[in-house]
Amino acid sequence: MTAAALAVLALAGCVDLTTDPDEIVAIEFSPLPYPAVVLGDTLRDSLGVAAPLVGKLFNGSGDLATKPAPTFVSLDTIVDVTATGMLVAHQTVGTARLIATGGGLQSVSRSVETTLLPDTLSIEAGPDTLPLSIPDDAASNISTEFRLKLQSRAGGGVVRSWVVDFALRYRSQDIAPKDTSLLYLANEVGRPSAVDTTDGSGVVSRRLRFKVVAGQVPVLDSVIVVARAMYRGALVPGAPARMVVRVKPK
Repeated sequence: MTAAALAVLALAGCVDLTTDPDEIVAIEFSPLPYPAVVLGDTLRDSLGVAAPLVGKLFNGSGDLATKPAPTFVSLDTIVDVTATGMLVAHQTVGTARLIATGGGLQSVSRSVETTLLPDTLSIEAGPDTLPLSIPDDAASNISTEFRLKLQSRAGGGVVRSWVVDFALRYRSQDIAPKDTSLLYLANEVGRPSAVDTTDGSGVVSRRLRFKVVAGQVPVLDSVIVVARAMYRGALVPGAPARMVVRVKPK
């Protein structure tokens, strides 16, 4: 077996070395299209389109095998998986563990959360001013948290494990998500991140990092932080949520 073939097999979820080039020796369970599925609904991707589970089987030559097709099993009764790999949630909030099988092999498990219908995005907290230190100081030129909560009025609770994305606008310009040259959104440890997933309380948060460029005095202006949550390709009520923070030198 070539080094390239061994490398392919090493990436798969389960490996069984063999000398038969046609025998299935590895199975890979691809990442799920979304971390959560709404009760009574089908698992969907980030665009809101119903998306099947995906698995791959590899033969002894390290090639992708077309037969047999992987099948999927839920180890928990709160979801069902159809013969075509579509996952459907029942009416219980919880965590479902999934595995892919094929060729006598079983993949590592993946988990999906079942959650309430997201129908309310609201702002919990956020700074209104960010005083900037000159020269730049990464420890102080970062805001307190913008906090939002995703709830379900229909279900009477919070929506967990749901994706919320953030965007920035400054001086009438949209800031590209990967542009960290002047300002960007940061996670709890200060790393650039414009996407968060609701926790067990339905809360997401991000902070604003503003870099002071050497030789330039920051212009007194406002940064607009926008948060969005989507369901079935449409904005959740309350989204986009807009928060405004003024930046100025100390």
